[in-house]
Amino acid sequence: YAGGVGITARYWNDINISSNSISVTGLEGIAINGCNDGQISNNHISNTQRNGIYTGTVENNNIDIHGNQIKNPGLAGAPGIDSVGFRMTGGTYTQFKNNRIIGDGVNMEYGIFIEAGDQTTLSIVGNDVRGGDYGIRYKNNTDVLRELKDNIFQGSTLPAFNAPPIQSIVAAATLVIPTGQRIV
Repeated sequence: YAGGVGITARYWNDINISSNSISVTGLEGIAINGCNDGQISNNHISNTQRNGIYTGTVENNNIDIHGNQIKNPGLAGAPGIDSVGFRMTGGTYTQFKNNRIIGDGVNMEYGIFIEAGDQTTLSIVGNDVRGGDYGIRYKNNTDVLRELKDNIFQGSTLPAFNAPPIQSIVAAATLVIPTGQRIV
């Protein structure tokens, strides 16, 4: 049992937090603040009292978060900001791709919570989020994300909260539509 955060990084450049097993923390599994350029990848995080991965209040820029398995975050059951699989509170050009977040069905409020930061530079792709009240909560419902596709968001209340509009195509020289797909 760790009384605090499993792994903390503050003010690092070129961070690489990869291939760790983090279980039963008193706070977050992984927390970063003020970090630039790097990755958080292929970690197994389980049974955190608060958030699974937390990108903190000091901006983090150009962070690639991929291939992580987060199980049972937010076991303390603190409603809102501290019962989240992935919580982003600042930064630009964050990529959250191919992660799996599974809540216990009771305590996790949001699988993903975009609380602050530049939502227009954020990519959320290929994630599987289940077992919370909401699959994802966006910062606002006006800023379109840089990339949002191929995700599974499930929630006992709603799959998404404060969802932005679907991106639309303004103009394209060539538009490729995969077989079986259509534009409505």
